[in-house]
This record gives sequence, C-alpha cells and structure tokens, in this order.
Amino acid sequence: MLRAFLIVASLGLLIAVGGYFWIQQALSPVESASTDAEVLRFDVEPGATMRQVAYALEEDGLIRDARVARWFARAEDLSSKLKVGEYGLSRTQSTPEILAALAEGRVQTHSVVIPEGLRAIEIATRLGDAGLVDRYFARHISE
Repeated sequence: MLRAFLIVASLGLLIAVGGYFWIQQALSPVESASTDAEVLRFDVEPGATMRQVAYALEEDGLIRDARVARWFARAEDLSSKLKVGEYGLSRTQSTPEILAALAEGRVQTHSVVIPEGLRAIEIATRLGDAGLVDRYFARHISE
C-alpha cells in the first residue's frame, strides 16, 4: 500500500514539475533579448475578446501559446482589461509583458503638427501623410 502511494505521489510530482516548466517555457519570449528587437504593429479592435487577441498574438509570432496566455490572463484578471488601440510589440517580450501592455493601454502614439488656421482638408492631408487615416478619406473630406 505504501509503495503504491509513493509511486502515485512520485508521478504526481513529476507531472507537476513538468507542467510548471512547460508553462514557464510557454510564457517566455519567442526570441532571445540578444537579437535585434523588431517592433511589430499589433491592433486590438473594439469588442475583441482575450481569446481572439491571444490567438492573433500567437499567429503573429509574438507569443508561444495562446491557451497558456489565456490561462495567465484569467489568473491575473487581465481578460476583461484589454484596451483598444495600436501597440508596438516585440518577440523579445514575454507573454506577461505583452498582456500587461495590452491591459494597461500602452498604445503607440504619433506626433502630427497641426498649425492653427489649417482647413479641414489640409489637416486630413497631414493625417493621411502620417498614415493615421486612410488617404481616400483625406482626399474626400472636402466633398
């Protein structure tokens, strides 16, 4: 009886340790920090769920495992805290770092100078030139 208990306990411990290392590896960055950290654009759209965001992050190669990311987000209460916006993310960031950026709303910002007195079409053109609005919109705003 004691021998069976020890075998079951050993197997349980082995599974727990293996699971721990698997989760740690799944939460680690996709690329090492020694590589050039290319910043990739990632958008969180209005109404996006954590499931959709996690699978999009995995598809873009920013995280290793969408399921583990969802489990982590649920455990850290981040699932309902996603902020809409455009983010600059890197494959050298860990899954917890990426999810924290999305939950805190650390969106990319763009500087555009709009001098006083510009007309709407001129403002739209500047925004279009900066890539912040569709050029079609910028051309047709005066209509």
